[in-house]
Amino acid sequence: MKKFLFVALAFILFSSHTTDEGMFPLTEISKLDLAKAGLKIPVSDIYNPNGTSLVDAVVRVGGCTGSFISNEGLFITNHHCGFSSVSSASTVEHNYLRDGYYAETKEQEIKTGLTTKIIDSYVDVSGMVLKGTANAPSDVDRTALIRSNSQAIIKSEQQKNANLDYEVSEMFTGRTYVLFRYKTLKDIRIVYNPPLTIGEFGGESDNWVWPRHNGDFCIMRAYVAPDGSSKTYDKANIPFHPKKFLKVNAKGIKENDFVFILGFPGRTYRHVPSQFVAYQQNYSMPFIADVYEWEIAKMLELSKESEAKQLAYASQIKGLANTSKNYRGKLQGLSRTHLVEQKVANEKLMFDMLNTDDAKSPNKDLFKEIETAYAELNAHAERNVWLQQSPNIIRLLPACNNYLAIKAMYQLKDTTNANKVSESTRSQILSLYNPAVEIPTLAHLIYMASQFKPENRVKAVDQFFGGLDEKAILQKLNKMLSKSIFGDANKVRASLAKKKASAMKTNDEFCKFIQDLYLEINEFNKFIGPWQSKVAALTTRYNDAEMLLQSNNYTPDANSTMRLTYGHIKGYAPQDAVYHKPFTTLKGIIEKHTATGDYEMPSVLKKLIEEQNYGEWADKDLGDVCVGFLYNLDTTGGNSGSPVLDAYGNFIGINFDRAYTATINDYAWNENYSRSIGCDARYICFVLDKYSHADALLKEMGVRN
Repeated sequence: MKKFLFVALAFILFSSHTTDEGMFPLTEISKLDLAKAGLKIPVSDIYNPNGTSLVDAVVRVGGCTGSFISNEGLFITNHHCGFSSVSSASTVEHNYLRDGYYAETKEQEIKTGLTTKIIDSYVDVSGMVLKGTANAPSDVDRTALIRSNSQAIIKSEQQKNANLDYEVSEMFTGRTYVLFRYKTLKDIRIVYNPPLTIGEFGGESDNWVWPRHNGDFCIMRAYVAPDGSSKTYDKANIPFHPKKFLKVNAKGIKENDFVFILGFPGRTYRHVPSQFVAYQQNYSMPFIADVYEWEIAKMLELSKESEAKQLAYASQIKGLANTSKNYRGKLQGLSRTHLVEQKVANEKLMFDMLNTDDAKSPNKDLFKEIETAYAELNAHAERNVWLQQSPNIIRLLPACNNYLAIKAMYQLKDTTNANKVSESTRSQILSLYNPAVEIPTLAHLIYMASQFKPENRVKAVDQFFGGLDEKAILQKLNKMLSKSIFGDANKVRASLAKKKASAMKTNDEFCKFIQDLYLEINEFNKFIGPWQSKVAALTTRYNDAEMLLQSNNYTPDANSTMRLTYGHIKGYAPQDAVYHKPFTTLKGIIEKHTATGDYEMPSVLKKLIEEQNYGEWADKDLGDVCVGFLYNLDTTGGNSGSPVLDAYGNFIGINFDRAYTATINDYAWNENYSRSIGCDARYICFVLDKYSHADALLKEMGVRN
């Protein structure tokens, strides 16, 4: 027992856990001492399952978060979260992405393809999800049963109420599951979008960087049918009236003030074995970052040809650049913090704890089993990553594979399923395929695979492109496509429309390459599915050991369900002899300003700053308008657009990024380097007021009478 207590104490000290760390599920909020941390309102004002609370003002916007700021369905999210919608609505003649947009009346608001989700309710369904799993003959069967049980729960809920959407989310790996019921709003319209030189001031140069000076916000409005039901765009629709909307605090905050965030953080990987992190660090993240950066360079080169191409590639470049720089930051953080080594040391403590118990304990060999499982994956790591990621990067690959699968169904006289599949996929096959980018990128991927070690060779690559350099690979690809049906998207669609095997040509060399390649991809999938089921079961046992050691300090990984994180306004020292203050101001915009490029700024904004025409939005202590601010909250992807709230639950800004040293948050949080970045409500109001003269919006937001 003494040995156990020593091990447990050592683990807790080693893990550097603090009260500020955590993305807490709503059910855990009541267990936190938020009043001691600085909260000035009852916890029930944040989350009240039996009444209205701040949670009701927060919405999921695609992969981001947003929050209602008026009773008329007005909600705010990040500029980069609305980027794709604004880009799609833009034309060369009306470039709302470049120039910005303000709808002075509701009639001028622009429709989008966005949807938002609001939590209606949720319930623990662990017993239903895990029913029968104790007797499952294998990990694969257990995983399949969990999936089947979850689908049955969702189907039952849909039969009860078809007006809601449903998700079953795993909260504690292999142990607890929650059914979330969402109301989906399908008519979302653009109300306000700042010009690119405000919303994305600093561009990729400042992405994942502090200090920050961009107005990363946009404002939209949700609409519903007159009877309150969710309906796609219709002129008869009316503004949605949320149960709760946030009060905007335009008076500002000070250093060390308490703040908190409600949002939908994406997947984190803190409760995973050290081998998982090592695999990401050594293989997966470097591969994706390298390919994305190559693809970005190609699109930037093509964008120089015309403004139309700049618009066409803008959203894709932004998404790829965001991911690649994020991964570079993670790789730096993993190296600097020696996280794999830390986890190995923690696992040694866990091993010692498990082996103080009965020698017959089922967990006695846990770490040996995990090591063996990852050895299987690592044996062909380069090849595995290539086969797994290539179809995600090159749309042409899955499009061709779908086409070949449909033809095979027709050949087997499975006309019913062939027609069903073709109806759902034929409009998508090659619809997003861009040969100007994808073919050179595919050539680059093929060349990368040709350089792998012998044990990681991709047979199809060697067979069709063996011995060629990258330039020759590209030339051969283009020649293959010129003789293939896949060289002409219209021919592909025409052959699908005829709905018979004889119309679907697949005897060319490119088709043969795709067929051989997918034989290898399918073999990999046959391996990785059972492997993931096995590792999921091992991770459940791994988490049990972690929970035993961490006791009340254990918080489950984020999984795109609503979470609360809290902390304080704080600066930090990212490296030796460098200290970053927690606030930036308009002065910094002038200091960064250049005539063109990432730091271009609107002339109107420049004049306002030079004349110090700040209006009521200036901070007395700073003598300037606060643009951005730092806080030590625990955030990750999905928290983009989350409202930053003060001790009274008022909106003081919008979360939009992390500092470069905090990109590692997906794997670990640390008080010394984890800082998130928000756009201050005062800068938002300043831009709306002084730059855009959007007085009606300020009144609707309640910051002006």
